[in-house]
Amino acid sequence: MGVLSLIAGQPRFAQAATLIDLLIDDISAANIEAHIDALANGIGPRDTAATQSDAADYIADQLMGFGYTVTRDPVDSSENVIAQLPGQLNSDKTFVIGAHFDTVPGSPGADDNASGVAGMLEIARVLKDVQPDFSIEFVGLALEERGPLGNVTRGSSQYAQSAAAQGRDLIGMLSLEMIGYFSNEANSQTPLFNIPSCLAISEEGRTVGDFIAPVGNDHSATLLKTFQQAAARYVPDLQVLTAQVAGNGSCFPDTRRSDHSPFWDEGYQALMITDTANFRNPNYHQPSDTLDTINFDFARQVTQATLATALVSTKSVPEPSTLLLVGGAGALLLGGELNKKRKGKDEIRRIL
Repeated sequence: MGVLSLIAGQPRFAQAATLIDLLIDDISAANIEAHIDALANGIGPRDTAATQSDAADYIADQLMGFGYTVTRDPVDSSENVIAQLPGQLNSDKTFVIGAHFDTVPGSPGADDNASGVAGMLEIARVLKDVQPDFSIEFVGLALEERGPLGNVTRGSSQYAQSAAAQGRDLIGMLSLEMIGYFSNEANSQTPLFNIPSCLAISEEGRTVGDFIAPVGNDHSATLLKTFQQAAARYVPDLQVLTAQVAGNGSCFPDTRRSDHSPFWDEGYQALMITDTANFRNPNYHQPSDTLDTINFDFARQVTQATLATALVSTKSVPEPSTLLLVGGAGALLLGGELNKKRKGKDEIRRIL
């Protein structure tokens, strides 16, 4: 049965908001900054077994603190850290949000990839009390940086190959791969262009690094469109430039440079969500990849768009009759139940 709630109330309302709007509004730039600080400064370069274990411990502790059960799956000298939010309608269908936590030697990896881990953890926090139709799995991925070298297995390769061997129904995967570097300066972005029969860019030749780039292959076109539409609807200030590559990306190898590509190889839909790495960030794989180079508002927006995509993809959307009317002085909820009720629209935390 629906309820009618008036919070901090003057009856002055400017817009309608869904449950997804409320959840993405809960994403905190301060929390993202704190996670990046803990990884990049508290641990530093994460290129040894010891420092990668410290990073895995940090991720596991955060997820357990949110109330998740955590599984740690050994990968060569490291491990994947996994937590699941079970689906209520069909728990076998699973949507994956992953980010690697290792770095190259000598780099604190604030953008690459503490920013991606921070986004994943913040999404896990916001969703901890949500009951999606399909399962959502959060995965701290091991050894992305060492994966292409020698016989070392990437954590994402082990995860994707195991999922395929078990016949798991992964309905999508988002790899958060550097989401914190932003510039609105001229010529701050190496431009990308279409390549016939290989690469399709939604906006060719862009030379300002003020956008996020979801990268998908042809098989992931539906998920790519979902991200684009979810960002436009729920995070309209975030500029999105999409890239779609033919096959599994072999015609343009730069599109394979993260943890999404093993999922492509196993036939799953997957996207790399990226600020384009060395195509924009001059600190890529350098000691200068530090906390002070990160734009936390940009990272928050990217995290919000990722969250919205996951919610839409797992059918965690409200009934059409449930909406929140918000204005300068209050909020009015029509339908649904308010899980936490506090004064002021900025204090509304959940509707379930």
